[in-house]
Amino acid sequence: MNLTTLKYFISVASLGSITEVAKEAYVSQSAVSKTIKQLEEEIGVELFDREGRTI
Repeated sequence: MNLTTLKYFISVASLGSITEVAKEAYVSQSAVSKTIKQLEEEIGVELFDREGRTI
């Protein structure tokens, strides 16, 4: 876990969109999604309910 991972998590939680976070951070959507998934695996908890393309 690092600071960037936590920033992505907080941003996704507040914006409700991985795509919007990726745009703001100038990274790909898959990079943010992968980072969030790694965080979930690291702590052993699903942080977001994913339904199709929404969080």
